[in-house]
Amino acid sequence: MTAPLREGEGLPAGTLLAFAVAADGALVVCGLGFGSLLTGSDVIETPGIGIVPAALAVVVSIAVFGLALWPALRIPHPSFVRVIGVLFASAAAYGAALWLLALAFGAGIASATAAVADVTIGWPVPVIAGAAAVAAWGAIAVRRTRARRPLWPWERHDDDE
Repeated sequence: MTAPLREGEGLPAGTLLAFAVAADGALVVCGLGFGSLLTGSDVIETPGIGIVPAALAVVVSIAVFGLALWPALRIPHPSFVRVIGVLFASAAAYGAALWLLALAFGAGIASATAAVADVTIGWPVPVIAGAAAVAAWGAIAVRRTRARRPLWPWERHDDDE
């Protein structure tokens, strides 16, 4: 077991958050792309829902992922249980944003609701939740292990000399 972090140990929370948000975004895009390829279907198959609301909903889910993960990374020894809240927040934000953005871009209430039901019951929302879980778990693991930036050999100060 490792001792709790002291002030100044490990990577800064902001750096970890930036890497986690980038990882979540990459995993979501990759997962949705491969999911669409493997299933032979579009992410949003509901008629009347364009690509713009779907893409913006992904952006919103990634932003909510960052907002939900930030409190966990600010404490020195966060629990992995916090991943559950982050993944649910990210997935719920995707559904809510998709519904609101579909309405804003001219879809009717029935089409927007059908699109959210399709992605929730189908494979897109589990992909988004899974990406959030992997990225959040990784960031929390790095925070808990006191990882530091890599050093060149001449930057290391060995106490053995």
